[in-house]
Amino acid sequence: MRRLLSSFLVLSACFLLMSPAASANDDPPDGITLVTAEELKAKMDNEENIAVLDVRSAEDYEGSDKKIKGAVRMPLEEIEERHREIPKNVEIIAYCG
Repeated sequence: MRRLLSSFLVLSACFLLMSPAASANDDPPDGITLVTAEELKAKMDNEENIAVLDVRSAEDYEGSDKKIKGAVRMPLEEIEERHREIPKNVEIIAYCG
């Protein structure tokens, strides 16, 4: 159940960020913290205990030159079936684009 909740929170954050109706004034759902690229870089540089999930579609991923080294590719539509692959006991950062 806890894993499904984690998957739901990742999905919620990504849909919120990708929504055309979303604005800078929108608050993320409970349990979600928005992380800037600079904050992510600092976490990675400091070797913090994090896991980065690249949840973009294959089309978006392949069409972009922006890739995060070490990120796990797990498109949104695969999270439910692959949720067991999401590391436990680490901060999960979902990269939506």
